[in-house]
Amino acid sequence: MHTTGRICKNSYELHYRDRANLQPFIEAAQQMDEFIAIDGCPMVCARKVMENAGISAKYYLLTDMGLEKGKTTVTPELIEDICQRIKG
Repeated sequence: MHTTGRICKNSYELHYRDRANLQPFIEAAQQMDEFIAIDGCPMVCARKVMENAGISAKYYLLTDMGLEKGKTTVTPELIEDICQRIKG
């Protein structure tokens, strides 16, 4: 595995196990008929959390929609645009 991949995987595992209290979120997601996960960058943390928990989801990556983490100004219009893209 590439060094960056190891760091990302290790950071994710530490975040998932020890830092974030994600269990209530995961339990709620497990009860849903349909789940959408939206990631803000190519590290795809939301996707990793859901896959690790065995939750099927439809995944969206905001960078694939032209947004840049930390650079794109978030506006109500942008949020509406992203929602419409996801709704199809």
